[in-house]
Amino acid sequence: MKTIKYTILIIVLLLPGKILAQTFKTKHALIIAISNYPSGSGWDRQNPLSSSKDAELIEKFLEKQEFKANNISIVSDKEATKEGILKAIKDLTDKVSQGDVVFIHVSSHGEQIQDDNHDEVDGKDECIVPYGAMAPNVNGVTYENSNSKYLRDDDFGKAIYDLRTKLGKEGDVLVTMDCCHSGTGTRGLAKVRGGLPPLVSVGFKEPHKKETSLIQDEVKSRGDNSELATYITIAAARANELDGECEDDNKQGVGSLSYALSKVLSNIESNNFTYLSLFGGIVSIMNDKVPNQHPVLEGDGQNRKLFGGEFISQKPFFIIKSVNNPNEIVISGGKINGIYASSKIELFRPADDPSDSTKRIATGVVTQSDNLSAQVKLERPFSLNKNDAWVYVTEQSFGDLTISLGFENISGTEQTIIKNSLKASKDFALVKFDNKPDLILSPSDKDKAKMILKYASNGARFKGEQTFLTKSETDLDALKKALQQFVQYRLIKDMETKDDNYNLIIELLPYNQGKVDTSMLVKKTTNGIIEFQSGDTMVIRVTNIGKRDAYLNTLDLQPDGIINPILPMESQNIKAQDLLFKPGESKILDKFHIGISPPYGREVFKIFSSSDPINLEMIATSRGAKSRGNLNALEKLIIESYGITRGGGINNISKESSGTISEITFEIVQKPDM
Repeated sequence: MKTIKYTILIIVLLLPGKILAQTFKTKHALIIAISNYPSGSGWDRQNPLSSSKDAELIEKFLEKQEFKANNISIVSDKEATKEGILKAIKDLTDKVSQGDVVFIHVSSHGEQIQDDNHDEVDGKDECIVPYGAMAPNVNGVTYENSNSKYLRDDDFGKAIYDLRTKLGKEGDVLVTMDCCHSGTGTRGLAKVRGGLPPLVSVGFKEPHKKETSLIQDEVKSRGDNSELATYITIAAARANELDGECEDDNKQGVGSLSYALSKVLSNIESNNFTYLSLFGGIVSIMNDKVPNQHPVLEGDGQNRKLFGGEFISQKPFFIIKSVNNPNEIVISGGKINGIYASSKIELFRPADDPSDSTKRIATGVVTQSDNLSAQVKLERPFSLNKNDAWVYVTEQSFGDLTISLGFENISGTEQTIIKNSLKASKDFALVKFDNKPDLILSPSDKDKAKMILKYASNGARFKGEQTFLTKSETDLDALKKALQQFVQYRLIKDMETKDDNYNLIIELLPYNQGKVDTSMLVKKTTNGIIEFQSGDTMVIRVTNIGKRDAYLNTLDLQPDGIINPILPMESQNIKAQDLLFKPGESKILDKFHIGISPPYGREVFKIFSSSDPINLEMIATSRGAKSRGNLNALEKLIIESYGITRGGGINNISKESSGTISEITFEIVQKPDM
């Protein structure tokens, strides 16, 4: 894995500087556009591409966004060789200062060629096709005599990494690549930006062993990414799809993502518009123009305001999975996400600010939910496509999933205040008071004026060291949130489903002195539970015992109620697409080390095997706890690449529960004194 995985389908963001101009930042742009490939190269079969038109469109928007003409460079056709492109990026790196904004656009063909350093799961690098590269369908062209002319993602990523280093942590890098990998079908118009078979050696076979190592080490060698400029990429299509041209409003050919980008940017009104909002608008427009393409978002600045603004809090949202009729939709979140019958939702266009009620396009109520999906009845008929809106939960309803709350060493007066405050809020239906409590509210040992939550069964703390003030209703907000999280924690912990088609199992293997010990049995307690001592390190082995390809998603449930996302782990560059396992396949994630440390007690890894990846990061109460080794993020990448929770249309919500939910339980104990 690479710290920056610039999959060639990246297409980037042109950002509205007039709306969010940062006067202390200088804006630089580099446009690389190849329309006319050399005759006989094999890449000239569709000459000219519409890359020059893309460049014109982009340059026009850059001027509107206050990019100065002397800070915009264009490298085209004969100048855009591999060496020419890398030199242009190097010259740009030499020119910029810390805190600047850089926009790079590449409009060309894209190709896959055989991996030359064994860092790709499928054995192929994604590449830009520079001017002068020869296509694999030309007589005499082989991998051995032609691969050096291509610009690999490794080399491009290294150049961008150096640029991010020069810009520093206050800078922004925005990359657009309107090109594609080889794929299986034409998208949009006849012109496809790639589309040829991979360039590989004779007898090449994709790496596929019965048991293989999955995660690479390179991410660790790149240093502390917190000192680098943030970056954002938007891919025009998934890795196995082609990037096709579409028609603009004047019936002229143009890059599909470039077109969508220009349309979104012409309708921005919110000052809280983020890269994530931009992507949402792009998805909606591309769904109409090129419905078989699925754009993908990557980068560590997704929650950042456009053009180098501060990070803002992105309200969690869900994708519409299907539109059953004008009154009913199905969304990509269910009980596991805390969505139950009677929960209320609102719909907003992806590019709109959900805090602005005037932008709301519809409201509704959840009528039923299963583990992964929820059915919603809209309050009035509304005609929309599934990519036209994002869904926000405005009011949770937990049904009959009530908590019994008890008290310990708290005065009757204080108990009355707490009870009355809870009764006065909409969350009271979640809480009851009887003599068989699930949780106990008790004064903190460190500060008797504050209170902690404990499990009634064993006295262990829930939510660790978190304390709660209870002198007013306002002070109870944190307590109410903790009680809601307990419901979610308990629900996930008890969740089990079985589907023979999708069934992954994981094993926890000791990692000692830099090696995975597959021969050593993990120590178990007297009751058969796996036991780890504080200071131990483990890795995961995944095996698909199901009948179909399955994606792995894993959550860690700490004994104190903290929920951590385990896999996928964007901060370690472990993406959803890397966690697809074929039937019978077994992989050891031997570069993903999980350190064991307090809190002590019984811990659970919840394993989700499904036909599509599930976005579990939204429901985690911690985005990586320091007490769980490298579960703490090197870069706070937010949500998983979009499109991953979208499936085909479904008519019956019960059919959506395809997959297995299982668990592995282990005990964390204190290491004995030596």
